[in-house]
Amino acid sequence: MDESNLGLLFIGDVFFTEKDSVLFFKKVKNELKDYVVLANLEGSIDFSMGSHTKKAVRLALPVFKKEDIPENLIFSMVNNHVTDFGEANFKKNLEYFGDRAVVSTRSNVSNYICGNKIILMADKKEQCVLNGTDFISFSNKHVDIVGKEFSSSIVVIHGGIEHRRYPTHYQRTLARKIIEYGAKMVIFHHSHLVGHYEYWNGNLIHYGLGNAFFSNTLDLHSLEQSQSHGIVYDGEEKILSLDQLDIVDDNVSYDGSDVDQLSNSDYVEFYKKLYRLDGSFRPRQLAISDFWTNIQFFVWSKLANFLVRWQLSKKIKIALNLFLSEKVKGHK
Repeated sequence: MDESNLGLLFIGDVFFTEKDSVLFFKKVKNELKDYVVLANLEGSIDFSMGSHTKKAVRLALPVFKKEDIPENLIFSMVNNHVTDFGEANFKKNLEYFGDRAVVSTRSNVSNYICGNKIILMADKKEQCVLNGTDFISFSNKHVDIVGKEFSSSIVVIHGGIEHRRYPTHYQRTLARKIIEYGAKMVIFHHSHLVGHYEYWNGNLIHYGLGNAFFSNTLDLHSLEQSQSHGIVYDGEEKILSLDQLDIVDDNVSYDGSDVDQLSNSDYVEFYKKLYRLDGSFRPRQLAISDFWTNIQFFVWSKLANFLVRWQLSKKIKIALNLFLSEKVKGHK
């Protein structure tokens, strides 16, 4: 395929069942024919014969032929669901997709699509498996290690807390740090909704592209209600509303540019008020230290796994949410 006359389009989370795969491929082939599309492929084909991890949600893609993938479509396979059926199965998927899928690893950082350097990162705190995949961790440590590689690159990150429009303080700080290392743009997916975006040092950071195409699953996602942005890059970036295929006005930010001007301490207070602690006790990433953030998530994940294993999580979460909501009322 001749990529020279096509723009590069980044889209968010994609998952499809067998009945929807043809629909998605037709959409890319027809509606998005003017672009080379890089889509985050959530899930994997299960070649494992029943072996799987202990994740609460596993996404199995239907078996389809590599030849079925439109010529203008490339899949990113750096996310938390590519290892749902084990690391060996992930590697089989990479072999199966061949040049129609891309990853970044610590040993092979950069990809080149339409002449653009693309670096993909994975957030371990969002169940992305690093050992066995060699993915680059979205952390201070790996950002500093990769450092010089970010120059003139577009960095795509699978991370940030699901269903939250605004980034955590940790996420915001690291994204800005990547720009300061010389990246042209930073793009996130994983949140499953259209996130806030800002311009840092004149460069775009988009904190959540949303669900580009997500088949109905587990009552968590609805294909009919999917809303998503795409980022078109052809020397300069343009934000595309995938629902209407219209360019979004770059000068308009969802909730006002004042949020982007907040100091670190003021942003932490803003985030704490917006996303209060709930019954899940999920860490809100209010610190920017890898060590402290990792300790919080280690303790939380151990406790969460114990409660899920013994089927206690729903009962305890309901009680804690009730308690916390009453506590919030008492402070008003």
